Amino acid sequence: MDPFRFGTGCSVEQLAYVGLAAENVRRSDSIGVVDTTPGSAAFGQVVGRVELPHGPNRLLRFGWNVCGPRGCRHAPRPSEGRRYLVVPGTTSSRIHLVDTQPDPKAPRLVTVIDDADEMRRTGYCAPQHYAHDIAWHLGHGTMITSESARPDVLEHGVSSKLLVDGEHGRWLHVWDARTRAHRQAIDLGGGQRMVLRLEPAHNPMRAYGFASVMFSLVDLSASVFLWYLGRDAAGGRGEWKAQRVITLRARPADPTRLPPLLRELRVVPPLVTDIRLSADDQSLWVSCWGTGEMRRYDVADPFNPVLAGVVRLGGIVRRAAHPASPDVGRNGGPQMIDMSHDGRRVYVTNALHTHWDRQFYPDGIRGWMAKVDARTNGRLELDPSFFVEFEDGMRPHQVRLHAVDCAGN
Repeated sequence: MDPFRFGTGCSVEQLAYVGLAAENVRRSDSIGVVDTTPGSAAFGQVVGRVELPHGPNRLLRFGWNVCGPRGCRHAPRPSEGRRYLVVPGTTSSRIHLVDTQPDPKAPRLVTVIDDADEMRRTGYCAPQHYAHDIAWHLGHGTMITSESARPDVLEHGVSSKLLVDGEHGRWLHVWDARTRAHRQAIDLGGGQRMVLRLEPAHNPMRAYGFASVMFSLVDLSASVFLWYLGRDAAGGRGEWKAQRVITLRARPADPTRLPPLLRELRVVPPLVTDIRLSADDQSLWVSCWGTGEMRRYDVADPFNPVLAGVVRLGGIVRRAAHPASPDVGRNGGPQMIDMSHDGRRVYVTNALHTHWDRQFYPDGIRGWMAKVDARTNGRLELDPSFFVEFEDGMRPHQVRLHAVDCAGN
């Protein structure tokens, strides 16, 4: 059996840990625990929570302390000690360690590294600003990083001046994973802004990956780029390269249904904010936060992705309903993604960042989490029995699944 054809013998995820950022700075951010066990009486409900004190933290991205056993085949005993969530605060610069044992439904905050300690030890602050994401090609001794924006842009939202002046990232950076030296910068084009999520091939010998770009200055379209290792004239190792393989166009819209930021432009931008590659490197999921879509592409040939399915929920204009409440329009749109190891179940949340949420959804994000099922016939469906609505003022972001080797972990 091909060792990188994952998905057999994996347990179904039992819980999901969801980052909840408080809109009011006087409230604490938290990690919510959602029951994802099929057949459970509490399926699709919040069953636990751990508060992160001393806000505001602006909890966005977080992850496990080590890889899952099938997610890092290159590492010896990768699953040993996989129990802690590492949770940075992008505003506070604090780093929180959350222990999910002995009771995974009752995680505990066990350590907080404050900003002063972080500055003293490292000389740095504000984790995850500007250099947005990191991807590894350990089989090739390479690390890739993406650019998003300066901290003040993330904190205060979009402005046309900052966009035109080029303050949002448009580059991929290539680093030597052993020496940490910067080796190469790849310009994705002057019109590209906000290079966010990076998804490398899971097979460590495959030298390629996908990068999402939130929008273009030219027409507000969004893109997915493929980066790959080129070859020199003799067929040996060359430079890393990138090319656009997916383009998602902005759509004309009635300006009266658009937020003030978009009315003069008369379009809804897709706003691709997250992507996720299945563990077998065959499917790429793309969230379109602006148009309210979750798309799945067949990327068996990574240079020529083929659209394989779409589900719709929320959206700036569409406000597509969930089958659990078909008469209720939903705001926000598919944003952060996490996936079961076999690629058949995908979980999404709908908040991006407080100031951006207010600009694109000025009526206020009402936080939700949904589940998309990928059927064996290729069809995508929203699970009508799974729809989590969070309390007002709590914005759901990152999702991490428990008791399964998830592609994103």
